[in-house]
Amino acid sequence: MSKINTVSPETSYLVDPYSSGFSSDTYDYLLDSYQKSERKRHRICFHQNTNVKLHDIVIAYDRSTYVPPNKHIGKPETIMILQGELEVYIFNDLGNCINAITLAADKVDYPFLLRMPPNTWHGLR
Repeated sequence: MSKINTVSPETSYLVDPYSSGFSSDTYDYLLDSYQKSERKRHRICFHQNTNVKLHDIVIAYDRSTYVPPNKHIGKPETIMILQGELEVYIFNDLGNCINAITLAADKVDYPFLLRMPPNTWHGLR
């Protein structure tokens, strides 16, 4: 497993800039950290600091998690689900929900990956 620096109960960084990838050991670490966290969430960041242009993050949430509407100015986001299901809500600049997309890891009727364009308001549940 790559060397991991845990910076909070909910966040870890992979230390090696040439990561060996997201292995089963790293996945087990993510799930273990998720189980131990108070809010039942943990993320592993593949970027080494917040100043880089591309942030790659793998996050574990439980079904009670709500990510409020947010947008990434000038940056796209890829959302991929590895287990379970997720609702992604798209909002206009007035705060109105204009689309809802279900992602699912193991249901053929739903995609498991979604590319969010830059400057797009979105939330997750």
